[in-house]
Amino acid sequence: VADTGTSRVVKYSRGGEKVGEIGEIGRRGSGPGELNGPVGLAIDEDGLLYEADVDNRRLQVLERDGRYVRAWGIPESHAAEGSRVAVGGEWVYVTDLPRHRVLVYEKGGELVGGWGREGGGEGEFRRPMGIAVGPDGSVYVADSQNNRIQKFAPWSE
Repeated sequence: VADTGTSRVVKYSRGGEKVGEIGEIGRRGSGPGELNGPVGLAIDEDGLLYEADVDNRRLQVLERDGRYVRAWGIPESHAAEGSRVAVGGEWVYVTDLPRHRVLVYEKGGELVGGWGREGGGEGEFRRPMGIAVGPDGSVYVADSQNNRIQKFAPWSE
């Protein structure tokens, strides 16, 4: 769970119990593994945690125990609004609320593309507040001000 107010990630068991000593990941700061405004979280098939650290304007990748793996910058516009993140296959999807779009990164941090613009039509968004990847790789985006969920095919170059 991303605890934005205290700049940490808290880990719970499936039963809702806080998990012992490794239950809290990160501390406030801007160094590797430190957090400042974590908002979105996703875990990939290898157990790596992708964390949208919005006040530091970056996406961090951490081991399950909180050890730093890597990070990359995300556009400044993310910091004001908060970004949500999802991982599917080899892609990391990040919402860009003020620009009404979804950005796509490869797992090493290279921006490879994206889609969306402001509007109410198909593939358009008004503040995409949530994102998830289904078992088949489909991408689901919560288009908050259009009051809908949009479904997209998995990203391909």
